[in-house]
Amino acid sequence: STTYNQNAFVNLIKNAKQLSEVNTSFTELFTQICNEINKLGQQKKDKNYNQLVTEVHRLIALGYSNPDTCIQSIADDLDMSPAYLGRLFTNLTEQSITYCITEKRLSAACHLLVSTDSPISEIYAICGFSSINYFYKLFKKSYGVTPSTYRQNKTPLEI
Repeated sequence: STTYNQNAFVNLIKNAKQLSEVNTSFTELFTQICNEINKLGQQKKDKNYNQLVTEVHRLIALGYSNPDTCIQSIADDLDMSPAYLGRLFTNLTEQSITYCITEKRLSAACHLLVSTDSPISEIYAICGFSSINYFYKLFKKSYGVTPSTYRQNKTPLEI
């Protein structure tokens, strides 16, 4: 934050020889004040946006295993319009909420595949996928192998 020196400003005004010098001094002061206000407003807005992104990620982490978790349910929890929330989140993170939900579900599936003996037919449902075919399709597209092959390798593959 910029330091304002009241005495220096008062002296500048007192020593001004022309009205235009006073006008210039006040204009500079008001510009400085406006810049500070805008900076503080932007900092507050950035903090609110960071809190929003954190909250969306928290809601995804809590709800990914529910097949009904989607942008609509998250927007409802946040009392926001799904279209506005989706646009804002994508602008802030360069990822859609749907993408983040899917990534969380796939990540959880990977963990379960290598850390449990649960059948794949249970894992897809535990991770919030509503269709095993869709789960297989997304998994193969993301990891380049089927869930069974992933499990056999026993080490997580890079996306």
